[in-house]
Amino acid sequence: MRIAVAALLALAMSVDAAAAFGKSFTLPNRAPTDLWRKPPSHDVYNAPHKTVPVAVSKFKRVRTTVRADWTRLYDQGGLIILGPTNTTGGSPRWWAKAGVELHAGKPAVSSVATAPGSFSDWALVPGLVNSNGSATIEFAVEPELDNALWLYVVDKDGQREALREITWWNDLSVHDVIHVGAYVARPTEGSEEPQDLLVEFSQFALEVDR
Repeated sequence: MRIAVAALLALAMSVDAAAAFGKSFTLPNRAPTDLWRKPPSHDVYNAPHKTVPVAVSKFKRVRTTVRADWTRLYDQGGLIILGPTNTTGGSPRWWAKAGVELHAGKPAVSSVATAPGSFSDWALVPGLVNSNGSATIEFAVEPELDNALWLYVVDKDGQREALREITWWNDLSVHDVIHVGAYVARPTEGSEEPQDLLVEFSQFALEVDR
């Protein structure tokens, strides 16, 4: 699905997000870090992230361009939406993340959706990352598509290409407060330099209902 969205290239940024992020920023990271839940009991939640709180009922969309020198298997960075924290602590009850991830020696657009009370599932789409290691990613709630959460990759002309629909977004409590922003992760340890993965974010924009 491709949707013309040139008018959305200058998305409204909430006051809170503007203060917390600015439109461009970097996040450093050193292995091993990840955000990943896998049966039977693997549950890692130590990926650096920068977020702002938003009510589920107010969230409309978030977009950024992400870039780095991706060198290790599973190097990644992009957008993240975190659900409420479990009452017992640890990782959130659910989350969705999407961005660029290195796999088989090449960066690709990746996404992970972890439904409430469930495990993570991963999707990888090659061929959508620019030659400089960047991609523009957007999460958006689509009222005309059953209010599901959709993941898009955005090309240089502002055209959105749909990559994923997260249907269980409809089942979230409108009273929940989510945390929306950016994350980085470097799951793979190694001896080569640099040890830090530095991920650049630009044109960050968060749109919410007022």
